[in-house]
Amino acid sequence: MAEASQDLKFSQFTHRILVHPLGLLYGSKGRFLSPENLVGRSGFHFPPDPPTLSGLYAAHYQDQSDILGSLLLAGPFWAKSDQADNCYVPTPFHCWVEDGHIQYRLIWQDGQWQPEPSSQQEGDYKYRQEDTWVALKDWEKLRSPQPFAPIPVQEAPWKPIPHLHPRLRDDERHSVGKDNGRGSLFLEYGIQLDPEV
Repeated sequence: MAEASQDLKFSQFTHRILVHPLGLLYGSKGRFLSPENLVGRSGFHFPPDPPTLSGLYAAHYQDQSDILGSLLLAGPFWAKSDQADNCYVPTPFHCWVEDGHIQYRLIWQDGQWQPEPSSQQEGDYKYRQEDTWVALKDWEKLRSPQPFAPIPVQEAPWKPIPHLHPRLRDDERHSVGKDNGRGSLFLEYGIQLDPEV
């Protein structure tokens, strides 16, 4: 189920599209469909980038150039169902996340990323928590040049789930059976989304 709501807080973005998927999200785990992406998790890529969503809209509205000409899409982001106005966006790469909080920021200095001068960070920046999401309500604190208290982040609210599927014959919707030497099942990964998202 999808719904659009008007909200002028997001500058030039005037609508928010809320998608409530039912069950599992299927598809290739990689950026392209191949046997390697179906069998394994090579090229893991979820959630989809804005160009993917743009392509879906472009295909749907292909005959309505007035809509496509002014369409701007951003993402990815997600929100909890009971807090739809507070979206979570990917934590910027210059943020040091440790123990579920943004502890420090990196700044570009002398040709490389360095800890902020005011930070007391002593750990190795190679070992930081990755793939986290920060709430939009905390974005102004993150953008401010002033020191800040640790900002909480969330981990992704989805996880890959393996599924075995029957391998079908090319010419009919029937399992290939055991005769072809490759087996009659193949492994595919779907995405299970937290029901509260």
